[in-house]
Amino acid sequence: MPILIAFDETRTGVRGLVEPGVSVVPDIFRHPDPYASTQLARHGVSIPVVDLSLPAPLAAAAAAGAGRDWGFFYLVNHHALVPSGFTDRLLAAVRAFNELPPTVRAAHYGRSVDGGVDYFSNFDLYRSGAASWRDTIEVTFGPSRPDTERIPAVCRSEIVGWDAHATTVARAVMALLCEGLGLAADALEEASCLEGKVMVCHYYPMCPEPERTMGIVPHTDPVVLTILAQDDVGGLQVKHTNKNGESYWVDAKPVPGALMINVGDLLQSPNSLLAGNDFFSADAVLGLHTVHVSPTPKDSIATNPAATMASSAAATDRAALVKAFDETRTGVRGLVESGVSVVPDIFRHPDPYASTPLAPPGVSIPVVDLSLPAPLAAEAAAGAARDWGFFYLVNYHALVPSGFTDRLLAAVRAFNELPAAERAAHYGRSVDGGVNYFSNVDLYRSGAASWRDTIQVMFGPSRADEERIPAACRAEIVGWDAHATAVARAVMALLCEGLGLRGETLEEASCLEGKVTVCHYYPVCPEPERTMGIVPHTDPGVLTILAQDGVGGLQVKHTNEDGESYWVDAKPVPGALVINVGDLLQMMSNDNYKSVEHRVVMNSHEEARVSSAIFYNPGKRGILLCLSFWGPSLNETLRAKLSSSTSKYKAFDETRTGVRGLVEPGVSVVPDIFRHPDPYASTQLARHGVSIPVVDLSLPAPLAAAAAAGAGRDWGFFYLVNHHALVPSGFTDRLLAAVRAFNELPPTVRAAHYGRSVDGGVDYFSNFDLYRSGAASWRDTIEVTFGPSRPDTERIPAVCRSEIVGWDAHATTVARAVMALLCEGLGLAADALEEASCLEGKVMVCHYYPMCPEPERTMGIVPHTDPVVLTILAQDDVGGLQVKHTNKNGESYWVDAKPVPGALMINVGDLLQVKFIQLVPKLPNSVRRPYG
Repeated sequence: MPILIAFDETRTGVRGLVEPGVSVVPDIFRHPDPYASTQLARHGVSIPVVDLSLPAPLAAAAAAGAGRDWGFFYLVNHHALVPSGFTDRLLAAVRAFNELPPTVRAAHYGRSVDGGVDYFSNFDLYRSGAASWRDTIEVTFGPSRPDTERIPAVCRSEIVGWDAHATTVARAVMALLCEGLGLAADALEEASCLEGKVMVCHYYPMCPEPERTMGIVPHTDPVVLTILAQDDVGGLQVKHTNKNGESYWVDAKPVPGALMINVGDLLQSPNSLLAGNDFFSADAVLGLHTVHVSPTPKDSIATNPAATMASSAAATDRAALVKAFDETRTGVRGLVESGVSVVPDIFRHPDPYASTPLAPPGVSIPVVDLSLPAPLAAEAAAGAARDWGFFYLVNYHALVPSGFTDRLLAAVRAFNELPAAERAAHYGRSVDGGVNYFSNVDLYRSGAASWRDTIQVMFGPSRADEERIPAACRAEIVGWDAHATAVARAVMALLCEGLGLRGETLEEASCLEGKVTVCHYYPVCPEPERTMGIVPHTDPGVLTILAQDGVGGLQVKHTNEDGESYWVDAKPVPGALVINVGDLLQMMSNDNYKSVEHRVVMNSHEEARVSSAIFYNPGKRGILLCLSFWGPSLNETLRAKLSSSTSKYKAFDETRTGVRGLVEPGVSVVPDIFRHPDPYASTQLARHGVSIPVVDLSLPAPLAAAAAAGAGRDWGFFYLVNHHALVPSGFTDRLLAAVRAFNELPPTVRAAHYGRSVDGGVDYFSNFDLYRSGAASWRDTIEVTFGPSRPDTERIPAVCRSEIVGWDAHATTVARAVMALLCEGLGLAADALEEASCLEGKVMVCHYYPMCPEPERTMGIVPHTDPVVLTILAQDDVGGLQVKHTNKNGESYWVDAKPVPGALMINVGDLLQVKFIQLVPKLPNSVRRPYG
């Protein structure tokens, strides 16, 4: 991740690597054997051609046949639609931008698609396994028009012109494809398939090692149709399967005057645009040779009203319908205003109310009365939170003016019942200024939308721009923030006291600082049994305060003492607020308090339901501060429970003290984020007597070379002994002691070095893949990049600086000797690897594995291979490293790489295995977390 960030922050893309003369493909761009999966086509196989100068029926038949059999075709004689020479000017303009000075390009670089325009390298840079060798200008031309002034001036007029001309071509091609299927020529255009348009202008810089990377990985286009103009460099390949089922890659060689057309996933899908699977969306791959530029406008589906199209239950139709609904900007209320008599498909939930029965008569949510003496009120609140997670709060009138919640709910209703045009002016999903009005926060992700519209206002930790709140309900919403916060303060105090804590504990832990108000409006529903107001969920915060009107619909899931679960109606109680415990409070209370599922059902009332809730969360000081206030009162299991899949990692990372920081206060269990499911079950341990081989540097060179080559070939690992001529006696002991000394410094001293930026080539962190791995590993790391660029050694912690710098020099001497042995063992010149610059790229990682209370639940390092040429390892006497070995009978097992006094551990990396055409195997290794 640090390398990706460093590359991205140059803001000059792949071109920025080439400009200074990079001679090898950096590791982040290397693809494992990128061109081996499918053979190339035999001589004479070529992509079909469609000629627009043919009579329309013949051109339609040719296009339909090519779409059906190939999914790709060349389009020629389109000159009536595109001015002569235009695509050449377009490609030259894109090239001109990409070959501007780096500082000029960098001013345009970013990933926000601000104004509909962006320039970047690899849209999936932080998600893909390996980056691709290209830079991109992306312009979204529809359905919303971009700010064309943001397009770089050097290619602006050409890109804008290409949008118009390519759209004309797309219209003609879509007509041919429709006619070839016996549909009206304008069927796709009528289905709005020319309205969603994204243009990407790719630039593929010259590549020093084209066999190691790719321009674009194999993929299909997730759109309706793609129109491609490419220069004469070539590189595009199309995967074709012939009638005999044989598959191969076909070069889509540049043809002067031709455009390349390809069918997208949406046009192929039998359930999306055209009934049946008549067209084929082919895989495409770009192999790199030199510079390759290809601007590609993409037409993507928006909606599909035609009766001839497939069922609206299809996923692609659903996406179109959802988008169309959202773009009305009037929410569910807008459907009701139009007189809808059935619930639209996108709102239909399969059997929404069948999963759990309703409660028997007489079961009701408990009540907490604020007029009771404080100890009694605290006891009641704690009991309700413990047994139910929900309660009614009554007699809070000293905190909220009489009649205020009625005025609040009436104001929210008034806004939602304004004319559609007035509401639409506020509609959006950007939370601009901390305020927005929308329908369904998860509209584009959920399986079925819910029957509600929402005003959302962020009141903390950053204050919303109150002027953005609709005027019809502004004063009431702002007032509700103040009054509800007073209620929340009182309720939090009761809940703290119910646990034997000081009443202000939660407030001091910033739990009143993060505040989001949501005002829900549930319009009258024609078929309440087919949809939901809100699906079952728990609230992910600390506490929720809810005011609801008299319509009802809220239900709470309760499990009684016999283990029976049912839904309980939280019926409106005049003068009562509804309070519920959030996930974070359950975690902080060590499960003493419950965060329970609740939902909102639709009913047959002829009046819309209105509610307003405020969700309270920790503020800017975050969850760790919250836990630090509670820590002395609760056992360490609380610290393993953080609020969500993202925040729990972030909260750990922001301590800046690593795994050691968990151990220092005496953690007694392994926190959840470090737990690996059955980490040691996949492969058995080696039987007694199986050991990693030893290579002795004191042997005559030919014998040592034979031993190293044999160990590299059969094991991929070996101990190296008698290396004392290369490493001063006792040096590795001093190195390891210095690394230990740093990791055992006070937390505040270590925290000053913690980070993930590799600033100056030096970093200290826990788990380089913390935010990507399924489970974190039990280790902290100092990382220093010694080559090809030298680090700022002053950034290395002083307590271990001289040892780390010295180890770089000594380990490089060892690596030179070992590489020479491996080369000689393969009959190569001893300096073959050094001549190939294999000693120039150097990264040192110093791992520290703290004592672990439950070593069987986590790992030090997960099974992996090293993506390098060679690794030199010095380890202390604690042990834990294991190597996976497969014997001559094909049996695999883990072998302990036990510490051997005076020995270094050597292992072959992926690049060395590849370089010698797999004569040397690369084996996975892992580190179990030793206890003590």
